[in-house]
Amino acid sequence: TTTTTTSATTTLRTPLAAAMSSSLGGSGARGSRMALFVFNPTLTPENPRPTEEEISDAKIVYYSPSCASLEEKRSQVGLVEGLISFAAMFNQQEKGPLQAIRT
Repeated sequence: TTTTTTSATTTLRTPLAAAMSSSLGGSGARGSRMALFVFNPTLTPENPRPTEEEISDAKIVYYSPSCASLEEKRSQVGLVEGLISFAAMFNQQEKGPLQAIRT
């Protein structure tokens, strides 16, 4: 599995995905990290009849800050999954659904 993350760019090469959400300060010179997470959309809960929340939670491998609410974590991961799905509609090459997200 190869996932490379730099300060504001995320490169996705496998189903295991990493994403970073950042917010620029007043001058725009430096950004502050709001969230950093790694998820795997192929992971599923062990429960034979999982709820929608359990399915979303099972995909999250790592999330920082850990004090974020479960709803915020699910929302951030869902947004990135949506971006990946949207970008896949325009992909005509075999490089994978998405090469980079810059936020």
